[in-house]
Amino acid sequence: MAAVGPAGRPGRLSDARLLALASIPTPKCPLILAGQHRHLPSGAQTDMTWLASTLNIELLGHVDAYTRVRALV
Repeated sequence: MAAVGPAGRPGRLSDARLLALASIPTPKCPLILAGQHRHLPSGAQTDMTWLASTLNIELLGHVDAYTRVRALV
C-alpha cells in the first residue's frame, strides 16, 4: 500500500502536510508527492525538500512517480 498525492503543479508545503496526515492510519506505507517540484523557486524548493525528508515523503516527478508506483504493485 502507498499514499500518492498527485499535483499538476509544483508541490506546496500544505500538500506534503495533507499527505502525511492522510497516511496516519497506515504508518508503514510509502508516501509519494508527484509534481513538478523542480520548478519551485530555490527557497521554496529548500523548504519542500526539508519538510519532505522530515515527513519521509518522496518528491517525484510524474514519470518517476509512475515508475515508483509500478514497482510497488
